[in-house]
Amino acid sequence: MSRVLIAGGSGPLGSAIAVELSRRGWSVCVQYRSRVDAAKTVLGRLTAGRHCVLPADLLDPQEAASLVSRAEARLGGTLDAVVNCAWPSHASAPIAEADPALRESALDGLRTQLNLAAACVPSLRQSAGSFVMLGGALAHRRHPGLGLYSLSKAAAESACLTMALEEGPHGVRVNVIAPGRVRVEPDLAETDPGFAALEAIAVQRRSSPLPTADQIADLAAFLVGPDATAITGQVVSVTGGEQW
Repeated sequence: MSRVLIAGGSGPLGSAIAVELSRRGWSVCVQYRSRVDAAKTVLGRLTAGRHCVLPADLLDPQEAASLVSRAEARLGGTLDAVVNCAWPSHASAPIAEADPALRESALDGLRTQLNLAAACVPSLRQSAGSFVMLGGALAHRRHPGLGLYSLSKAAAESACLTMALEEGPHGVRVNVIAPGRVRVEPDLAETDPGFAALEAIAVQRRSSPLPTADQIADLAAFLVGPDATAITGQVVSVTGGEQW
């Protein structure tokens, strides 16, 4: 049985991925930072098997390393895949108006990505496994007020693509899923002015409906599965056909 760690597994996309992989027979570890009730709810939705939920603050490199070892102990062996859906939230603001604290917090997502990668790659080398990061279309899109979010997503994506080159000789595959807006709750377009303004433009550019969390989960399951062994170093956009 394959084993997967899903960082940020208590959120809407991470939970959908956890449910889908459990349905396909994977043993799943759901990581959460503070939303223990949400994580336990996800655990209750998983298809019967050897699963667990574990807390960790991925901004702390030691906690990231401990998470991997604890997950392997609970799941009964070396991880075969890691899916990173963790991305700490931060306020949006024009770049020139962002104070030092906001600029620092905007880089937290990149820090979690680097810490998790450093923690899990030794295991993935052993299993010739797969790493998938949930990136975002904003890594390639420019929009007023969302520059800090874009730059951190772009940096994390670049790290993943470089990892694909570095870890390929060790049998590790690394890919990025880059959604645009996804049909989930809560909807950032309804709560953040920057995302609301972006949505007003984006709606004119789509050729199909908004993707769902289940569709993102299907893609993640494919990328970590046996049918995607020739796919690495790729950014797969899931935007409903939206162009920019």
